[in-house]
Amino acid sequence: MIAGESSVGKYSFEGHDRFLAYSPIPGTDWSLAVTMDKTEAFAGITALRNILFIVTLLLALLGLGLAYVIGRRIGQPIAIATQQAEGELAQGIFTRILDEDWTGRQDEIGGLSRAFNAINQNLSRTIRKIADLTQ
Repeated sequence: MIAGESSVGKYSFEGHDRFLAYSPIPGTDWSLAVTMDKTEAFAGITALRNILFIVTLLLALLGLGLAYVIGRRIGQPIAIATQQAEGELAQGIFTRILDEDWTGRQDEIGGLSRAFNAINQNLSRTIRKIADLTQ
């Protein structure tokens, strides 16, 4: 500072880290020095880090919730169709028809549900025809 130089630095005072910057004032023999506590200097960055952490945590929880809902939406009709195939169809019970919630879907689940309904109806009709012919 006495030599008319500009610089920045870091030092500790009373157990606190501080920053220092100094520079000569043109046209005078004076220099200006400014100090700031490290905690104060990084307060904005610390607050931003905390906000980003909270937002990231909330988005992760939202993503998990959304994945759960989508998984249930996909898995539930498959579980019902599996239950029907393993339980009712395997035992010769062809009376259960999946409702419009499943058959009305325009995806693979809806196609699978419509196919199971068609299998049920066709097998039921075939069994009735055979029963009628044997009487």
